[in-house]
Amino acid sequence: MDIDSDNENILIVAPTGQDASLASEIFRRAGLGSEVFPRVPELLVRLQSSCGMIFLAEEALNIESAGSLRQALLNQEAWSDLPVLIMVSSQGRGPSGQKVLDLFGPTVNVSLIERPFHTTTLISSVKVFLRARRRQYQVRHLLNELTDALRQRDEFVSIASHELKTPLTALKLQNQISKRALSSEGAHLLTPDKIARSVETADRQLDRLSVLVEDLLDVSRIRAGKLKIETADFDLSQLTKQVVEQLAPQLAAAGSAIQFEGTDEALGCWDSLRIEQVVTNLISNAIKYGSGKPIRVSVSVIEEKAVLSVQDQGVGILPEDQVRIFERFERVASENKVSGLGLGLYIVRQIVEMHGGRIWVESTLGRGSTFKVELPLRERAKERRARLG
Repeated sequence: MDIDSDNENILIVAPTGQDASLASEIFRRAGLGSEVFPRVPELLVRLQSSCGMIFLAEEALNIESAGSLRQALLNQEAWSDLPVLIMVSSQGRGPSGQKVLDLFGPTVNVSLIERPFHTTTLISSVKVFLRARRRQYQVRHLLNELTDALRQRDEFVSIASHELKTPLTALKLQNQISKRALSSEGAHLLTPDKIARSVETADRQLDRLSVLVEDLLDVSRIRAGKLKIETADFDLSQLTKQVVEQLAPQLAAAGSAIQFEGTDEALGCWDSLRIEQVVTNLISNAIKYGSGKPIRVSVSVIEEKAVLSVQDQGVGILPEDQVRIFERFERVASENKVSGLGLGLYIVRQIVEMHGGRIWVESTLGRGSTFKVELPLRERAKERRARLG
């Protein structure tokens, strides 16, 4: 993890003599950054942002300023233990040094260095303090990551519970209706048409459950590095055309027309089931977010790569969200508007990248989105195009 340079700055407080300028020059020659403050109150303002340590002359301290600094140090976040190195008179741990320590008490990270001191001693001590401070910032980074992971987990559990509960509730209701219809009182209501509709409803909800569970399993496989790719030669255009035909019921239900344009040259050695998963997910998203407007799907070959393009005319995606949506548990619309676990595009990106390809989106808010997938062609297809060209 990179540490910002401000996080390692040494804050110097030395109100009299040349102590401040000399210390600043010593630190500069050692490649260490520093800032000089005339008094403790100005230092306290600076402590509101990141820093590495405090280097302070005892002359800057009185009961009031020491108390203010001590309180500021006691108010640090749990991860922080800012080091303070104080220059004291040559009596060392005699009255002057002990008085300084008494002003702060045992609860803050205060050390003493006696005047006169060797430059090497000062620099070595300061580097030890800065190394410890760097560890503290690393702990903060890890804590932030953990907090974010816990937030994502809680959000995901909430969304997953809702998404899994919806089809289960529908199945339970359908089952109750069927049980009543099968009873002696309701047997006359069980017509073939009603049986067919009941089975169709159950199938639809089971398909939804199957997709949700499979997405969860895929994410688990990806995180464990166990998502397998089994490649074979096939035509991306032909596969995409088949997916479009399979999604005809979804298109009809959404009132969306679809235009497909393909090329016979999009031959590659890919995992057909996984690439079908990519195409299905992108077209399904276009149906879901396309507001019932026409969808355009195309497969072309550009610069020795097969390019799949899925364009809708729906709500669009904000620029700041166009990278985020390919991460786990992220969705392109409010959870109140569109269902889903926020895993589909993450899985799609992982599959595409495992094939040596890339995926991106081009979108304008309110004017729709175009998702594009670029995959490397099969070598023999490249050679054939070269001969024909």
